Amino acid sequence: YGVITLEYKETTTEVVNKDDQKHLDEYLKKMCPTNAPAIEEYKHVFVEQKIKGQEEKEFTVNNPEFWVVKVNNEWYILQIQ
Repeated sequence: YGVITLEYKETTTEVVNKDDQKHLDEYLKKMCPTNAPAIEEYKHVFVEQKIKGQEEKEFTVNNPEFWVVKVNNEWYILQIQ
């Protein structure tokens, strides 16, 4: 594919309130019915992503969002939408 340029910039991070955290906990229990460690904290992260191939003049801009969770004092990206 040649050379690509990829840039990321965090635009906003929101701490998840208790009601939303409860909803996410319930969702995760349905999707992953294993004995996973308890999630201590959630954050909702919004990012600006710019990507450009070597043949392109302009960047394509996307605005992905994702959740990060704290488990045993470590932060992880949670792959849900």
